[in-house]
Amino acid sequence: MTISSTGPIIMPAPVSGDKSTNRQSSDKRPKSVPFEAHVLIKKRLRKTERELIQLRKKEKAHLGKNEQSVIVEKKLRTKIENIRKENTHLTEKIIMLKNENLKLTHEIGEFKQKTQVIQNLQDKLDYFQHMYEEEKRRHEQTQSQVSKLNHNHIDEEHVLSIIHRMDEFIDGDIAERGELIRQLDRIRDRAVQSIRILEQEKAVNLGLLKSKQINRKIAERAALFVDVQNMFYAARQQFNGRLDFQRLLARVAVDRKLFKAIAYIVETPDIDQTHFITLLTKSGYEVKSKELRTRGDGSAKGNWDMEMAMDIISLLPKLDVMILVSGDGDFVPLVQKIKSESRVKCEIYGFEHNTAIDLKEIADKFQAIGRDLLLDTASEEN
Repeated sequence: MTISSTGPIIMPAPVSGDKSTNRQSSDKRPKSVPFEAHVLIKKRLRKTERELIQLRKKEKAHLGKNEQSVIVEKKLRTKIENIRKENTHLTEKIIMLKNENLKLTHEIGEFKQKTQVIQNLQDKLDYFQHMYEEEKRRHEQTQSQVSKLNHNHIDEEHVLSIIHRMDEFIDGDIAERGELIRQLDRIRDRAVQSIRILEQEKAVNLGLLKSKQINRKIAERAALFVDVQNMFYAARQQFNGRLDFQRLLARVAVDRKLFKAIAYIVETPDIDQTHFITLLTKSGYEVKSKELRTRGDGSAKGNWDMEMAMDIISLLPKLDVMILVSGDGDFVPLVQKIKSESRVKCEIYGFEHNTAIDLKEIADKFQAIGRDLLLDTASEEN
């Protein structure tokens, strides 16, 4: 809004209720506003006009910003809704993948079971193949025996024919009857000799059969690993005695093919174990020994844990059963590895109160050593 002026501004006269005053004012002419005041007023009006324009611009800008904020808010709400939908979709996918994972885990378990069944069937097939070969060989031996019996049967027919001839010539010449008697004696001797041979062969075959049955029973290949130091202190602590390693070896070898027996010994400088090592060697053990090492602080170190583990792992392909004579819990990881990576059974022999609980639980079989495997007092003194 612009206010323009081309001349001096005429100020109205003040109104008053007094007649005399009104009369005087009507007689006078209106006074003119000074030029400086007029210019000042114009400047103020222009300034006010500019401020009004700026306010309108700011109002328009503020309205534009509000509209833009509404648009941005709508976009954000749309994005949030899309994100929620995507989150729901991803949650459904995660649930579906979890279900598929469970299904695959179940299928893997079934596959492992089927693999184990197939392996068992393969073992049975190998066993039956071996049995078939044995039966085939026995059948061939039986056929050979039958052929020998048939041969003897022919001899019996020959005897019967001679007897028949004796009946025919019973009334004949004495010399002829003597000849027939001599023939009968020769045939009888041959028959007796053949019967003896058959009985001997039968006894041999029965012995072989029993041997094969025993071999089938002791088909398991086993190896014995003895931690001598651990057993020495355990026997002394529980029974105040000493373990009889000869009886132990005989006990574990029952119904098995003992592939190897190793005794691990730690020798101390103040004790001569030569006699003990010789006794173990004569009993069938392979003896491995090392000297007790003394550290600088006065403590001593001497154990075979690492070497025993390496020997056991190296012999696993040749074994069906691994027999460990020790109560040391440090062997638990070794037994776990054997059971997880092979089909070799792990048996632990140890003293009940001196064997680690974890070692008892992880073993396929734990055999507690009792007084029956300890040295007698008399034998210990000898």
